[in-house]
Amino acid sequence: MSDLAADGDGQVLLGSGLGYVLAREAALKMVEMGRVPAWAYRTLEYRHGPLEALAPGTTLVGAFGDDLTEAELTAVAEAARATNRHFDIQVVIPQQAGPVGMLAQLYAAHAYSLLLSRRRGFDADRPANIREHVGDIWLKGEQ
Repeated sequence: MSDLAADGDGQVLLGSGLGYVLAREAALKMVEMGRVPAWAYRTLEYRHGPLEALAPGTTLVGAFGDDLTEAELTAVAEAARATNRHFDIQVVIPQQAGPVGMLAQLYAAHAYSLLLSRRRGFDADRPANIREHVGDIWLKGEQ
């Protein structure tokens, strides 16, 4: 995981079902924390065009999900062959039905995002452009 976070041209995350929502959140965290381009796609939809953008240097992360089908796992394997950088979340956290498995995958994604941030010299707790606020109320007197 550390080697994948060290460099690269961007992150592509794949997920299915609730795993797709998790992939989208993980992509957002990678952009926020690691300041790298990251995109999330549904596992099977990735075959229909975005796969052409995957090249050596782009990290494939996934697939996220707790009920991945054989077709989805095959699609991930096909995508992995298009790049030399694959963080296989299913090897780190094998799919497990229910919320426990999804929370474990979320934890792994967050840890990877934090590692991306640190390996690139950024402090994830001090974003450069995101102000601290909740709704329309700014914290620490910022406006």
